[in-house]
Amino acid sequence: MNLIPTLSTHLFAYTRLGPEMIRLARERGFTALEIFAAPQHFQAMDSGFVDSVAAELDRAGIELRAIHTPFYESLEELKADRFFSLGDRSRAIREKAAAKFSVLLEAAAVLGSPDLVVHAGMRSQHETDTALYIEEAARLLEGTPLYEGRLLLENTPRAYASMDELIAVAERLDPDRADLCLDIGHLHIAERQDPGLNLDRADTVLRRVRHFHIHDNGGERDEHLPPGQGAIDWHGFFGAIAPCSLDAGFSLELRDRSRGRLSPRELLDDTLGQVNGPVRKLLLEKGVRL
Repeated sequence: MNLIPTLSTHLFAYTRLGPEMIRLARERGFTALEIFAAPQHFQAMDSGFVDSVAAELDRAGIELRAIHTPFYESLEELKADRFFSLGDRSRAIREKAAAKFSVLLEAAAVLGSPDLVVHAGMRSQHETDTALYIEEAARLLEGTPLYEGRLLLENTPRAYASMDELIAVAERLDPDRADLCLDIGHLHIAERQDPGLNLDRADTVLRRVRHFHIHDNGGERDEHLPPGQGAIDWHGFFGAIAPCSLDAGFSLELRDRSRGRLSPRELLDDTLGQVNGPVRKLLLEKGVRL
């Protein structure tokens, strides 16, 4: 089992992605990043910006392990609980998602074709259709031949949330172009019990996991707390995946509770200092400085 410590720039989502954030990640011992491509943070339409990010990643010697595709148009839309998805049953919403997705595919090709983490839906599963999502994604991939990465479908608290739903969708994904990003915080909310026990019966899912999202919560809300600050049994999680042959990103997807008030360095120092328990032990063993 090879888990690759990865820092998600979700932590810096309130501000534009800049060289300082990439350098700070490398300084703390991360050799891989996941870019959170929210519109206020990552300007995929600006080719100069994308080129500068690619150059800074190369200078820092950091692998871009994944890009999290956008699922809202602006912070105002996010606050209003308005999301978009390639799998939404509303044609207008699908078209909005496709336009954003197409631009991001072009940017991802410039950045070395990392995997793209996608939310099939942030609304209820009744408003999201897996077949529609797969059809739209396949069409967009065919139209961007320079992109050679994979799509990673992520479970959310509202769509494809439970282990049973994930097993069903894993069996339908195109094995040549798509796999899973397993979000442990989201799974904990959906199942309201130890995710280690759920993973223990989910060989079908774990065989398709290329990326984990790692964050904690109390089981009620999607809090994105540092691991060890919530109710997730991380000993159970590691015990469940130990027998698996995994080569996966292990991405800390944490939240800026200062809402942009702290500098990137202050924020990273404060947040990493709160990571506890088995996740802290793993990161230290892998050379991350907490």
